[in-house]
Amino acid sequence: MARCTAAGARQLLAVIGDAQNQASIGVHRSCGFEHTGVLQHAGWKFGRWLDVVLMQRALGPGASQDAGAGGVR
Repeated sequence: MARCTAAGARQLLAVIGDAQNQASIGVHRSCGFEHTGVLQHAGWKFGRWLDVVLMQRALGPGASQDAGAGGVR
């Protein structure tokens, strides 16, 4: 995360391939990621459809930074 911030990235996105994977969701939450959505029945694995969890974490100024101020990344 520090390297991404130093490189000027504003947001990190996590795409977790199984909504039942509470361990991965918990690790991301502990790192400051917030739940932003679910893609229902979007993945097929182990003979079943899986919901995909989307999480997001702002870096540095995040969304408050004007796109023209530092370029688009």
